[in-house]
Amino acid sequence: MLHAKQAVHLRCEEGRKAQHVRDVTCAFIDPIRGQPISGDSNYCTLSTLRGKDYCTLSILPTQVFPLFGKHPAHWVLGLIEPGPRLYHLFDSLPELNNVSWAEPALLELGDTVYATLGHMKIDWSLWKMVLHSPPELERQMNDWACGFFVIHAMKCLADGTEIEKVTNKETENVRDNTLALVTKNPGGQ
Repeated sequence: MLHAKQAVHLRCEEGRKAQHVRDVTCAFIDPIRGQPISGDSNYCTLSTLRGKDYCTLSILPTQVFPLFGKHPAHWVLGLIEPGPRLYHLFDSLPELNNVSWAEPALLELGDTVYATLGHMKIDWSLWKMVLHSPPELERQMNDWACGFFVIHAMKCLADGTEIEKVTNKETENVRDNTLALVTKNPGGQ
């Protein structure tokens, strides 16, 4: 079975273009920058906004970035909302303190995107961070499903439903649907 986080990582490495669903900018992207940063974390950045200015970016309600940390190997979803100056982290295992690597990764990613657009560095101290996690008994119950939780959170955002709907039980359905999609389209076309 194809592991969801490997699928996301491969899509980033293969340089696939982002798919726009509603008004969410999704970071299945070809990297303009991807490197280890503090905490030995890796990430990819947007390419779909090349040629657009900060005003265009700032009217997008949400920008979505899957973030990957190596120790332990774990996916977290980062979101940036320029209008209200909020950035969010969705973590299926918050007890691992993934905020310690995911927050700096997301802010550096935001700096990279804004710098690519020719905008000055953002003062993140003026922004507010919001941490989202499933309820304690509905969190990730194994050591491999984090990619499915991230896919589920992105699907909720794209569908206009609350990210709080991401639970272990519902994520099983996302896993099954993802597997069916991968099986139906083995070449990724």
